[in-house]
Amino acid sequence: MNIKLNITYNAEKLVKKLPRIIDSLSGDMSESALKFYKKNTEKGLDIYGKAFKPLEARTINMKRKKQGYYKKASKNKTLIATGNMLDNQMKGIFSTSEVAHGIEVRGYGVHHYTGAGNNKKRQWFGASKYVLKNIIDNKKLKKFRRQIGKAFKK
Repeated sequence: MNIKLNITYNAEKLVKKLPRIIDSLSGDMSESALKFYKKNTEKGLDIYGKAFKPLEARTINMKRKKQGYYKKASKNKTLIATGNMLDNQMKGIFSTSEVAHGIEVRGYGVHHYTGAGNNKKRQWFGASKYVLKNIIDNKKLKKFRRQIGKAFKK
């Protein structure tokens, strides 16, 4: 009795291409997360899809009267005064030379997240089921599966 094995895949090829495939997926997810956090914060929702704690009366008054930090404030929404936190303090990191895909939050955005100083704790970035459900879509998963399939073929 003779048994003939026909190997139709090349695991070595997959091993070579896998870092680039994962790099591409994580870059796509980082971009999606950046857009999601901005939209979600503008809607007044935290990373669990729940409304932020309301603004205090003195903050609303300061925004209305354009006092102090709120001189340039245009919106009476939680975490959105001038737009700087979402536009300038949050940057996507897409470096293929390092393992540094993700989002970096700087400055007072972190203080709002942790509740440092006089800020109320408002978790506007981070990971949760709600976030993952919104940043990983079927299109990205299909692309990932297609790339894995291509890399696995001989």
